[in-house]
Amino acid sequence: MNPPALGYLSEQDKAWSAALRAATTLEDLQALAKAWGRWTPDVRGIVLAMTAADFAAFRDGLAKESRGEFAGEEYARRFSAVLMPERLFEISLRAAQFGVPFGTMAIRIAEVQPHHQKWRWLPALVKESEA
Repeated sequence: MNPPALGYLSEQDKAWSAALRAATTLEDLQALAKAWGRWTPDVRGIVLAMTAADFAAFRDGLAKESRGEFAGEEYARRFSAVLMPERLFEISLRAAQFGVPFGTMAIRIAEVQPHHQKWRWLPALVKESEA
């Protein structure tokens, strides 16, 4: 449920995806959003505001997306941030661009841009993983 420790070979993006699919109840999903809060702050508000009906719609669309089917524009507007949170998405894109693991890219961003507003949260996670 908690995110894996950040390391050069860690894959938080894949771990999020697996944990998301394993969250079979609204309570599981809400606990996941809280546990991953520093990685996924954009998800927290969406998930904590979900009703049982919203969760059912989310899970239906997640099943479609997992099969490679587009769940629709409305689904994308409502839940795309939950499927791939912004911070995970941006690091994943950069990692793919440079052909390196997610963790390597996250650590490199923390080293190179520690004071950039977008990445100020990241150096603390690197330090925690070194402890």
